[in-house]
Amino acid sequence: MAPINMDSLGFLSPVGLLALLAVAYNLSWPFFPFFRKPKLDRYLKAVNGRPAWALVTGASDGIGKALANELARRGFNVVLHGRNDVKLEGVRHDLATRHPGREFRIMVGDAVVLGAGAQSWDVMLASLESLNLRVLVNNVGGVPMVPIMRRLDESTVEEIAGNVHLNALFPTLLSSILLPRLKNPAEPALIINVGSLSDTGLPLLSFYSGTKAYLVALSTSMARELALDGADVEVLGVRVGAVATKPELMQARVFWPSAETMAESILDRVGCGRAVVVPYWGHALQVWFMDLVPAALQGPLAKMVMGKLSYEEKKMYSKEK
Repeated sequence: MAPINMDSLGFLSPVGLLALLAVAYNLSWPFFPFFRKPKLDRYLKAVNGRPAWALVTGASDGIGKALANELARRGFNVVLHGRNDVKLEGVRHDLATRHPGREFRIMVGDAVVLGAGAQSWDVMLASLESLNLRVLVNNVGGVPMVPIMRRLDESTVEEIAGNVHLNALFPTLLSSILLPRLKNPAEPALIINVGSLSDTGLPLLSFYSGTKAYLVALSTSMARELALDGADVEVLGVRVGAVATKPELMQARVFWPSAETMAESILDRVGCGRAVVVPYWGHALQVWFMDLVPAALQGPLAKMVMGKLSYEEKKMYSKEK
């Protein structure tokens, strides 16, 4: 057997180096956005003396309320959207007390009904006419059913359709209606679509997972479309993991942050240079770990995790009773 000429293998050195660099880049990719300075301030500029406003959908509680509070803390006046005017008035009073220098308005509308196209948008959106709207946060969503975790064939047609209207169609239609205003060439604008890490396809959350995967594609498509038009509108899809939105039932921890921590993380990722991002570092670490798991093991792991979460959900609702 002829000896191998090692000189002829010299090209493998740069190839190996490039391969190692590619691996290192892919492993560190989820964490790059955490080292970029937030750029939310660029959307705060007044236009013709009119201060900047942000619209937060689903602002009655949870992440939506926390986002409204954090936006106000960072200088924005805020329009609070929800379907319950009594709850919204309570939130407005609370935020006005915390932020006496800010203005707050409420906008009442049922996202399920509006998402289905069964009601006119004109009345709900009339309150925005005179405002310098610079930020839209499509936060409303979720699974308004108990139990949340259930098999596809355990839900009615009405429940499934309502969930798709709530999580997918409502934010799409609202963005479409408001984009002509947000594309004001004089000032930049921001759209945040609040998604979920369930977008990978989790058992017991089938149709909800599907709507969140849709939001990822929507955010990416919108960002590219607006770039194609040369519009100065940033689109940021955020993939959110588990959040302790009810502190009386569940304590915040490393991989289960409070709604306030989640809101801060979302706004800190503005200007990160991506259309879709995992905003909270603990969730990014979870995604990083899952990406290391072989595809053949991801299904069994998802089954194990969702089984545990389903058990915790049942335990949580038993406490409420």
